[in-house]
Amino acid sequence: MEFIQQVSSEGGKNSPIDVEESGEILFKNDQKLKWTYLKPDYKVFLLEGNQYRFYDEDNEQLTIGKIKDWSRQWIWQLLFSDDVFRYASSKDEGSKKIVRILNKKDSLDIEITVDSDFLPTRMVQVDASDARMIYIFKNYRQNVVITDDAFQLKIPPGVDVVNEEENENPGK
Repeated sequence: MEFIQQVSSEGGKNSPIDVEESGEILFKNDQKLKWTYLKPDYKVFLLEGNQYRFYDEDNEQLTIGKIKDWSRQWIWQLLFSDDVFRYASSKDEGSKKIVRILNKKDSLDIEITVDSDFLPTRMVQVDASDARMIYIFKNYRQNVVITDDAFQLKIPPGVDVVNEEENENPGK
């Protein structure tokens, strides 16, 4: 599937967009996902189980780490999670359904629009600082053959590697 991600730091529905990025998402299941930013800069987020790698070509940096419990707020986890739906409400608007997940205690404020096939088409997330992230999903392709190397990252030599696990547990 393809995505567009828009970020507005001012919050509010009519706030100007500060950043717009786009690319594609490939996933096998809730444990294996590749989120590739193609425009304006090339970045790749790769999730395998609870391990992640994030490559930022422009900054020549690879960040590696493990997903923690707080990750349930991350967009790709929400697409698969059953846990957050205890905070959800929904309404029908013609051929689409809107699901609202609101739990101020955990800083969850998310609105998901799904189409008649129950595929997410738009997601709006407002964080604790009132910044808005809008995700638009389109061009779903189902039953795609995924090659063995689809979840591999090709990192050029000399890239700075940041290990988030070591940063959280110095001396281990």
